[in-house]
Amino acid sequence: MSTPDMARVLIADDHLIFRDGLRALLASAPDTELVGEAATGEEEIALATSLQPDLVLMDLQMPGVSGVEATRRVVQDSRISAFWSSRCSKTTTPSSQPCEP
Repeated sequence: MSTPDMARVLIADDHLIFRDGLRALLASAPDTELVGEAATGEEEIALATSLQPDLVLMDLQMPGVSGVEATRRVVQDSRISAFWSSRCSKTTTPSSQPCEP
């Protein structure tokens, strides 16, 4: 149940297991409400626009529209007050950096 003091959160990450972990973590936080999940940048844009969350937990490296581009598009037309992003990757490609141990 949502109250005015709760932070409304949207998770955007293409890795289901990571979304599962964040969902479990948010479920244990009494002052947050998970309002949606997106697996692609396109889904994040649509959900952020329709749901207007207070916070988006965003993966920057997603298929299709990247998390960087999705964030740019949503911030232009939104009241969302904060984005948190994850840019670590377990594999190194020309466009990614591995997570530091």
